[in-house]
Amino acid sequence: MKRLFVVCLGLMTAGAAFAQTPPHVVQVFPIVYSDGSTTVLAVDMHYDAWMTERPGEHIIRNGPDEQYFFDGALQVELSEFPTPWAAGNHLMLTITGDGSNYTQAETQTFGPLVITAENPQTWIGEGPNNSFVLPVELTSFSANTSDGKVTLSWITASEVENIGFNVQRSTERAGAFARINDEMIPGAGTSTETHSYSYVDESIEGGLYFYQLEAVATNGDKQLSDIVEVHPTPTVFALNAGYPNPMVQSTDVAFQLPKEGLVSVRVYNMAGREVSILQQGTLQAGYYSRTWNGTDADGRTVGNGVYFVRMDAQGFNATKKLVVLR
Repeated sequence: MKRLFVVCLGLMTAGAAFAQTPPHVVQVFPIVYSDGSTTVLAVDMHYDAWMTERPGEHIIRNGPDEQYFFDGALQVELSEFPTPWAAGNHLMLTITGDGSNYTQAETQTFGPLVITAENPQTWIGEGPNNSFVLPVELTSFSANTSDGKVTLSWITASEVENIGFNVQRSTERAGAFARINDEMIPGAGTSTETHSYSYVDESIEGGLYFYQLEAVATNGDKQLSDIVEVHPTPTVFALNAGYPNPMVQSTDVAFQLPKEGLVSVRVYNMAGREVSILQQGTLQAGYYSRTWNGTDADGRTVGNGVYFVRMDAQGFNATKKLVVLR
């Protein structure tokens, strides 16, 4: 069984100095895989380092070099960059072991490491393939309820090889979460800029909901966000006309309840005769929708014309006109 050693990145003081910033050296201990006795990350390691703010300026070194590999660690002097770095810059580093017989250890990408003006800064994590680097750094994740919908909003401070997001929902905090978005919400790839995202969940009813985000990296790693709790409760009773209206095949009748109670939603024809019962029973406070497929209580298709949807709930009543046009 292979054993994974810890990865540690640290900023240390070095001899060279800039007038604008304190001297730093970035020291990286590459991810090493072992069966307990034999290291399988092979020789001929080389690296490529660059600042995301200046992508054209790379430091590339090839082959074993005792000057920058020592005690199993890689040392990158920031003074080697042609343009003086500044606190707040973002360093990326790729280490490659060409002779590795363990495919996932051949290339490891570290970063973005935020360069600071203070020493030390240390990262500790696990691999392989960036799994110790969070694909997404979230600065906020919130929810807002309105008109029977939940709007989820989130902001990222940085993203590393992020393909995109899935939105997961559950009715219990510790329950099973299921994806509700049909297509993945595209991410920003690798970026240190702020990005804003949103998703609208239109399929809610009454009760409590829990949401979380799943960020998916290019290497298949997945990162889950904190859970956001939402209790969509309207403040007033309301009945909306069916949509679409006029209807051809079917229509969705939406209504809302500010408190729990008995609710009746029925369809009547022009003569005032009851055609169909869409809802009859007690519901919790919340937003609801019922589908009418244009049939009566016996399952027969009704004719074209004007119909009425009536809602009665705890002293509230409302009637909306609905046109059937096939």
